[in-house]
Amino acid sequence: MNNKYLKILIPVIALVVILESVILISRATQKKSEVPADSNSEMTGEVVENQVPVLEFMFETESNTMQVGRASTVKVNMLPKADYNLDAVELYVKYDPEVMTISGLDYDRSLPKPTFSKVSTEKGMVVANFLISEEEGFGVYSGAVQGLVSFRVTPLVVGNYTLEINKAVAGQESATLVVDNGSKNALPFSSNKLDINVLD
Repeated sequence: MNNKYLKILIPVIALVVILESVILISRATQKKSEVPADSNSEMTGEVVENQVPVLEFMFETESNTMQVGRASTVKVNMLPKADYNLDAVELYVKYDPEVMTISGLDYDRSLPKPTFSKVSTEKGMVVANFLISEEEGFGVYSGAVQGLVSFRVTPLVVGNYTLEINKAVAGQESATLVVDNGSKNALPFSSNKLDINVLD
């Protein structure tokens, strides 16, 4: 009688052990595959730095020569090199609050209203974050300039200064990010600096 039970129990126990091993192994490999290489590089910007840029950020102004105390309008635009639907654009423009003031921050009306926008004199940063609520995202098209924000720059001191798109730096949160709707990955981009010559 006991032998009969043993003959049944031993294969059942062996089967349970094999099943548990398979479950544990599949979970371990799943966790490895879930290590967010892409999302981690989105956070740090490593992918943005190492991949071929598919977007370009560009500054636009009437003249690179400005005068102390006189406000000039500066726009920030984006030029895609292919068609994309975007989930988010987090824009950070770096400036020196000791040599210029920024005012009148506004956004391009083709975009949804920014979820957050601010001129931070403490960090020397112009911030505009657009999060797209539509499931299909916001469409941008190859070769078509997409306006993002505009603001007024009033120089305080004579000299040569720059405005630039803030890219990801280790340990820094204020990094420009463009997220693709399809892949949910950060899109690699390039950007120019706006060199300003300030006269008295």
